[in-house]
Amino acid sequence: MKKSLLALLAISCLIFVGLTTADDYTKESFESKLNSLEDQAKIVELFKDYIENSSDMDLVRAIQSQWEANDAEGVRSFMKELHEKNPTSATFAYLYGRVVESPVEQVKLGRKAIEQSMLWPYGYRLVTATYMQNLFEAGPEDEYVAELKAMLPEDEKDFATLIQLEPEEDYPLQFNLSYQKYIKDTDGALATLDKAKEMGARWASPIQYGTIYAMQGNFDKALSTITEFIDAQGVSPDERQQYIDYYYRNGLVGAGAHDAAIDYFKAKSDFATNDEAQYDVACLYAIKGEKDNAFAALTGAISAGFDKVENAKNDGDLAVLTDDPRWETAIADIQKNWDNGKPKRKAEALAAKVSEPAPDWSLEDKDGNIVKLADLRGSVLVLDFWATWCGPCRMAMPVIDKFVKEGAKDGVKVYSINVWERTPGKAMPLKFMQDNNYAMTLLYGDKDLTTAYGIQGIPFICVIDKDGNIAYKESGYSEKLGENLVWWTESLL
Repeated sequence: MKKSLLALLAISCLIFVGLTTADDYTKESFESKLNSLEDQAKIVELFKDYIENSSDMDLVRAIQSQWEANDAEGVRSFMKELHEKNPTSATFAYLYGRVVESPVEQVKLGRKAIEQSMLWPYGYRLVTATYMQNLFEAGPEDEYVAELKAMLPEDEKDFATLIQLEPEEDYPLQFNLSYQKYIKDTDGALATLDKAKEMGARWASPIQYGTIYAMQGNFDKALSTITEFIDAQGVSPDERQQYIDYYYRNGLVGAGAHDAAIDYFKAKSDFATNDEAQYDVACLYAIKGEKDNAFAALTGAISAGFDKVENAKNDGDLAVLTDDPRWETAIADIQKNWDNGKPKRKAEALAAKVSEPAPDWSLEDKDGNIVKLADLRGSVLVLDFWATWCGPCRMAMPVIDKFVKEGAKDGVKVYSINVWERTPGKAMPLKFMQDNNYAMTLLYGDKDLTTAYGIQGIPFICVIDKDGNIAYKESGYSEKLGENLVWWTESLL
């Protein structure tokens, strides 16, 4: 029997159990209070207070995510307590579901949120996002896949419901696209992409279209779509083919067309000497579980000079190979290539030198002192723009810290400039630095600074010479970062 709209609205009011709309719990008040605190226990109490009492769900989610990044067990325990105290609250079921470890439990908590408030989108959001991340985008052997697959039929309708509840938002379409690709509804997926494109969704790119065309077996159309997209980006001729290969490969893998991807790389005229192409083929064979073919391709890549040892060690595509006796030999050979390639890497690193006036800045440090770029003339500066939520930033920071402690010469100063934080305030970046005992000097940046430096993504690292000019810059994390910092700074002293 259908519930009346009045009944549904009555149910939806339950999401506010334990919440208040008081002006005291705004983003502005939170930021003001957080900036006045240094004691970590008091910061945690502030987090708890706002999670429990604020009705600004964007703020609550941001606080929760920031807390989870630094103390997952603490936030998980608190959310469990709130949920158990308020079993009829959709809000606390949803928020607990965001941090609980098991994807199966996430779905169950999302279902509870939906039961308590059928017109509130966040319960549907939790359910559909969990399936997207832990089933649709997971490998068949991943934990929880079998359980989630069995649970999915009960929740399939939630993808369409979320779109109805959030008609002005594009993220429900992204979740639905993932579902349609999973069930191989390619016509529906193309329609979803068209709708998202009309809404201006940035993720509805030709790359996504290419994947759907590949799923339909139209590989030529997939390749031409991706190629046209790359050419429209103004990519340099040296990088053009790398981008095309990367996105086309990912499109084919997303479509499950591994053999087509293997054939694509093997058909390259320089395949025998192309270490990256042979490495890609090794990964594709490994994904298919064909160990002998994967090792044969990996051996070819090594012979052709493949030297990305850290990349190989951490590449999930090769996970099936790591328990094979041949793996250690392969890694040792890649390491030899890395060691032998040091002179070439150094020459390439130094050849990337530029000379651009560094935009001026005056930034606050952790103690409230103002540090001015103009006052640092005569020193070589390393600037690392970062945020606590940024995974690649977290990879880069231990490398930079090691450089400060072991590799930096006299006359080199290193600053970690915090930008783009999702949780307002300065306390959490400071806590992150202190918890990790990082030796870099923490400064607080802003949007104007990142715009002035032309930063498109983080981490963004630049080296400024003694005269105040940017000499080297790099976006993203690379396993070359540690040695590059040494070479870059020593060349400027």
